Amino acid sequence: MIYLISTLLLSSVLTTKILFVAIGRGGSPGFFEYMSILVLAVLIIVGTFNYINGRGKQKPEKLVVEKAGLAKFLVILSILFISTSLFINFNKKAVLWDAVALYDARARFLVKGIDFSEMVEISKYDSNNSYYYVLYPPYTSMVHYLWYELGISIPVGVFYSISLLLLAVVIYYVTRKHQSLIVAALLTFIVVSNGVIFSLSLSEYTNLPFTLQMFLGVFLIYEYLKDGSKWKIFYGIGLVITTMWIRFLEPIWVGAVLALFISTFTKKKFSKELLYPVLMLVCGVIEYIAWQSFVSGSVDTTKMVSFSAIRFLEPIVGIFTGSLTSIFAFFVKSWGLILPVHIFAIYLAILNKKKLNFLQMFMIFTMLIYFSGLYFVSFQSVWWDKLGDSLVRGSTFMIPISGYLVLEYLNGKKN
Repeated sequence: MIYLISTLLLSSVLTTKILFVAIGRGGSPGFFEYMSILVLAVLIIVGTFNYINGRGKQKPEKLVVEKAGLAKFLVILSILFISTSLFINFNKKAVLWDAVALYDARARFLVKGIDFSEMVEISKYDSNNSYYYVLYPPYTSMVHYLWYELGISIPVGVFYSISLLLLAVVIYYVTRKHQSLIVAALLTFIVVSNGVIFSLSLSEYTNLPFTLQMFLGVFLIYEYLKDGSKWKIFYGIGLVITTMWIRFLEPIWVGAVLALFISTFTKKKFSKELLYPVLMLVCGVIEYIAWQSFVSGSVDTTKMVSFSAIRFLEPIVGIFTGSLTSIFAFFVKSWGLILPVHIFAIYLAILNKKKLNFLQMFMIFTMLIYFSGLYFVSFQSVWWDKLGDSLVRGSTFMIPISGYLVLEYLNGKKN
């Protein structure tokens, strides 16, 4: 099941990339755009080959027979939340600003024959938002475009309910493999009933597809480190790096690269495993340049973020003037009650007197990336204090990771 869902997600990314180059971007595609397509195709092919080759070597999983009463109840509740999302999306249209004016609008422009390079011309006279139509990569817009071109009569918002369903299935299966039935059902319910995640299934934003793909990719890498299944590392790398095709502004993939490098390096032996973080870094850089080169060729990127010397000095000076403290307070306030859960999930390594595992290191790097990004942006834009909601929405993939680690600890302590 996990292999099938992973293949579905990677195939959807590959399809949208090919469509973008063929009809979406306008002009001549660059070298790295072709390379990003080739890299993803190779990762899928190599991952599939290793999956087929390794199926005969896999030992049947021995699942403990458990009383399923409470677990069934939690699964039913999860299904009710997903069904509610489907019902609402069947009976509504996009209502949030970016969902209408950006993601869906780009798809409708494409249907009318207006490509991305022409979209930039539409907003170039807006001094504040001349880069609006290329602020985010085109994945969800290309999905909307396919939806309309295929003549699917149901509202495109159903795609996000399907994303919620896939997230629930992924969480249940990966948790059930390592933990009890009740823990798998409980974590699934906690995630799908989370207010932020559920609302994202109704919003037509990029966050839920990003959360689904990032969580699955990170977990496949985590499982590879535990069982050595080669297909999982290739698919995991593919899923994580192509989250940049969904959301580009937060370099969370870098945290996964660093966590993978440390996890392989601390095994105290030089082996081929050390090549995987290098492979991931190279693939990630190609993916980064592929979209960044298109954006740079379309708009004046200095209007988005300035990288002058003074812009680097300001955050350093801010450490001594109190800016760091105020941004940290805003950071903690924005994340709210979920932040202590994330911290506790990391702290479990100390409680268990063990070294940090891949998931915990990934969470540490992720939190550092979010905080440093917010701190840097606070010196760039007057609207930085409006990013609290975006921070919460963009980091929802950490909820099932923290939940998994905490429930694993509590369930182990109980037993």
